[in-house]
Amino acid sequence: MRPHVLLANLSWSLALASELTCVTVAGAQQPPLSIGLLLAAPADVASARPEAPDHDHAFRVYVSDAQVDHAARRALRLAAARLGLGSCEGLVDEYHSGTGHALRRTLERLGMTMREYLGVVTFVNGSASRPCRADVLAYTRPGSRVVALCGAEFTRLAGRNVPEASVAIIHEVLHTLGLGENPPSALDISLNVRRRCW
Repeated sequence: MRPHVLLANLSWSLALASELTCVTVAGAQQPPLSIGLLLAAPADVASARPEAPDHDHAFRVYVSDAQVDHAARRALRLAAARLGLGSCEGLVDEYHSGTGHALRRTLERLGMTMREYLGVVTFVNGSASRPCRADVLAYTRPGSRVVALCGAEFTRLAGRNVPEASVAIIHEVLHTLGLGENPPSALDISLNVRRRCW
């Protein structure tokens, strides 16, 4: 039996998951969560081919809290700009999914660049969820196209340091392409995003 919850006027199916990946305020490694929430996106998210996210309307942000929405869109705009750089786009050549294929293969199968793919990922406010402890900024499950932002923590970071909030976005987007964690650690992923994208 799967419980259902209404988030930002959209129904998202929630199921128990054995492992979630998350990025923390300090970028430190977190042990895998033994029980968490897996957000499964509606079918149209997987099949949509967006325009390159040059404008806020191209981002899939479904957050009713105006401050979280604003923080997410600021970080997404900067992440989109950085993903337009060849060195940043190259992150998908360095990492592999749990099945062993390069993340680039997933993008090629979709016919997208990382920047275009950012417009397919859905961002929701996960503030009320268990994984959103005080030190977690965002989380997802490898292969899911939904990223939950831990509202208050993410908004605080974006208010102080938009580039770091954008690192968290790119970090989680890599997980949506299938990248697991431990190895590589959350800290190693975030450091590599900073190195390649800034």
